[in-house]
Amino acid sequence: MKLSNTKAKILVVEDEIIVSEDIQYRLRNLGYHVAGSADCFEEAVHFAEKFRPDLVLMDIMLKGGKNGMEAAADIRQRLHIPVVFLTGNADDASFQAACHCEPYGFILKPFGDDTLRVNIELAIYKYQLEQERESLRRQLSASQNELEALYKLLPICAWCHRVRDDENYWQTLEHYMVQRKRVHFSHGVCPACEATFMATLNQTSSRVDSVANE
Repeated sequence: MKLSNTKAKILVVEDEIIVSEDIQYRLRNLGYHVAGSADCFEEAVHFAEKFRPDLVLMDIMLKGGKNGMEAAADIRQRLHIPVVFLTGNADDASFQAACHCEPYGFILKPFGDDTLRVNIELAIYKYQLEQERESLRRQLSASQNELEALYKLLPICAWCHRVRDDENYWQTLEHYMVQRKRVHFSHGVCPACEATFMATLNQTSSRVDSVANE
């Protein structure tokens, strides 16, 4: 899978305005689009829902009563947007607590442009892979359900060839397949049926002519 040539849209969540402006400046220089900036839990969640960024750069320490880890958990659970943490605190307790939020990256302050760019690209790449795997998983599950439906015993009338569905209703095979298997039919006449029809038609015509000549 190749990274997209279209640069990502990023939301910056940082409680120190000077640091926030510096990060936004660097992001734009790297070619990214800044979706907006926030400095507290409420703004972070609100702007993430409003702008739907491709990624959130989240400072762990925020203004107000809730921190960046709580904001990241809310954004991930409700909006499924990847989050990369920014922090100046490198102690093990903070790192372990941050890991419980399942971030897509963890950047220690101060950091250079290369570190910022690599973490962003890796986070977006990882997120895209997860989305593709989830899509494939759903497709596989749907295919398995269809196979299970095809493999189960399907009662069919020996006389009229109608089939009985799961609700115990009898219907034509064509109708059953269209409803459940998303199959569409085109109608024609096979060579054997055509020959039988033509033979019957000729016999009927012969009898009509015989009666007419009597």
